[in-house]
Amino acid sequence: MKPYDKLASLADVDSCLRDGITLDSLKTQALALSDLNTARHGSQARQKLFHPVARDDVGSAHR
Repeated sequence: MKPYDKLASLADVDSCLRDGITLDSLKTQALALSDLNTARHGSQARQKLFHPVARDDVGSAHR
């Protein structure tokens, strides 16, 4: 099950969304990208998020 599908299946989905975000707008975004492109975006976001952490771990091993 894709994240959008799981979110859409929740009974109280509107309470899980930020102000101004609708399920329809998320559906449009979800359908705009292929599975491969979605995976690439997720991978790039993870690399951007964890890159500083990985860099700190390497430096601390040499101390």
